[in-house]
Amino acid sequence: SLEEAQSILAANGWLAQRPFSEYQPSQLDGTFTVGILQPESTINAIAFLFVGLEVITGVISAILLSFVGVEKTLERKQRVIRERQKAAVEARGEVWVEPEVLAEEEQRKSDEEAEAAYRKELMERCEKKGLDYEAELNKHLAVVQEKADKAAEKERLAQEKEAQKQRKAEAKEAARLAKLTPEQKEKEEARRLAQEKKLDEKWAKEQEKGAVTYEKMQRSLKAYYDKKRA
Repeated sequence: SLEEAQSILAANGWLAQRPFSEYQPSQLDGTFTVGILQPESTINAIAFLFVGLEVITGVISAILLSFVGVEKTLERKQRVIRERQKAAVEARGEVWVEPEVLAEEEQRKSDEEAEAAYRKELMERCEKKGLDYEAELNKHLAVVQEKADKAAEKERLAQEKEAQKQRKAEAKEAARLAKLTPEQKEKEEARRLAQEKKLDEKWAKEQEKGAVTYEKMQRSLKAYYDKKRA
């Protein structure tokens, strides 16, 4: 904090700046010079606060983050959540729709409603100002099409860049593997299998613990809605 920084500087001999009115211009060129030269201990303290402290906190953060492993089983957790959502929808006799497809459909409906509202507003404006509605609408459609083309091109370039990046990564990995001896490949495969086994064991424990928590939450929700309906 600012108070802590000020305390550190004060402990290292920080000299408070003089009021501006006390500074005198140089007799040679009329410019002002440094009013106070800070002690070396103060300069070192400033360097520590702006550089050393950042490095220390960065290292500590990196060490702490190394113990965070929630992302290692994130995909499996997301798969379980989706399976539960699908089962709940089908249990109600409804048709399951993937969230991505549902989001696209909602976006399409929203765009159609916005377009219909704009056309209505455009027609009213044209009637009020005596403009040609069809001509104004064609101008609008041209702008919309131009934006759509730019968005499609941007998406195409992004996909192409990602595919190129993936190809380079695969080529680099293939080149790395080609340099390995059979013994090195065997050790690497053994290490990969050991990591997968460790991850599977971790996932099994998380599933067991998660199942208990899930069932407890479901019972609580059922009791709440039963009480609300009573």
